[in-house]
Amino acid sequence: MDASDIDNEVSPYGIVGTDDRYHVLSTTTGCYQTVCYVSVTFPDGYTTQGSGTLVYANVLLTAGHVVYNSEHGGFATSLTVIPGRNGDVYPFGSAMATRLTTNNAWINNRDRAWDWGIVDLSSDFNTWQIFGYYYDYNANLGASVDSIGYPSDHPGYMYTDTNSISSVSEYNFYFLNDTYGGDSGGPLIDKAGILIGIIAAEHHNSDGICDFNLATRITEDLFNRLNGHIDGKK
Repeated sequence: MDASDIDNEVSPYGIVGTDDRYHVLSTTTGCYQTVCYVSVTFPDGYTTQGSGTLVYANVLLTAGHVVYNSEHGGFATSLTVIPGRNGDVYPFGSAMATRLTTNNAWINNRDRAWDWGIVDLSSDFNTWQIFGYYYDYNANLGASVDSIGYPSDHPGYMYTDTNSISSVSEYNFYFLNDTYGGDSGGPLIDKAGILIGIIAAEHHNSDGICDFNLATRITEDLFNRLNGHIDGKK
């Protein structure tokens, strides 16, 4: 399966088999405190939600389609980030985007290999998630991973699932965790506690059943781009 065969962002019904997601009750501990609810407004007034991960005190990693949507006018005009949101509780406050970055492959072609977005923020937070990549990306095949995000069927609440990577390509992971609309941009975290992918899309078979979900891998190129944003902040 090539990423170009997958048409939809993570939307309702990215559930693989039974729904095994569970509600994160303590959003201020461990990796959960780095996961953010993202509220977005695009130039034509369209509003939506997504997820993201703090990779530095004032740098967020998310999906490209969370920051740029050609159908709604291009780059978001407003983007608010709320780490560890738990319903109406914003334990760390919030921040606004000051700069949005994606790449031409996403902007011009909606290329799933490049569905990532970097958000520079107006405020600093005290915690962030370690991120990295594997030179031998096939080493992740069959590996257990955690997916985390803010699904739209449970507005404002964080959910997670644990399952495995079923296939790997140069730029994408194909994984069996359950997702839902709003999880786009959330992290895929391996058992070493490292952020290795960005939840991006779902795939349905010929019967209309979701058989796997897709994440954009953190490649060496994206790793270096993130470090460029971080180095500029130090």
